[in-house]
Amino acid sequence: MQPYKGRSVENGQQVNVYVNLNNQGLFSIQCCKTKLVLAHAEVVWLENCRFFVSESGRMRSVAKQVRSVHAWLTGTFVSADKVLPTPTDTVVSYNPFSSSHFYNILDNSRVVDTDIAICYQRRVYCYQKPVKEESFEQCNLFGTAYEHRYVMLREKAIVV
Repeated sequence: MQPYKGRSVENGQQVNVYVNLNNQGLFSIQCCKTKLVLAHAEVVWLENCRFFVSESGRMRSVAKQVRSVHAWLTGTFVSADKVLPTPTDTVVSYNPFSSSHFYNILDNSRVVDTDIAICYQRRVYCYQKPVKEESFEQCNLFGTAYEHRYVMLREKAIVV
């Protein structure tokens, strides 16, 4: 992680993350409250995330056929440049010229939020938190695959 202008980002801080258009391969980490850029990183790990697209910014970008920052991911900062994503069924991308929202690249379905996100190489790898024991029977919809996916993230994440 490269701090920007001497600023720092703290674990647990609410941040916005977006692709840095000037430095290929990096994401910008922005404070939600001050809107100041805090740092740049190749890999960013967030929890409790939501995806946002400014429709007016998207329309401006499409009309001028020029890239601009108008889409971002908001969440709680966990770490940067320490883990690489493991395989998942939900890999998210965004292209303002073909879609008005973030989408899963495997089936083009719209993605609005996720429990855990790892931003890496212009993509967002999404994971779900495990179901608590007492609520497992109520949420049998996800079954063991739901629980296993998070365990894989914690145990098989590649440490850089």
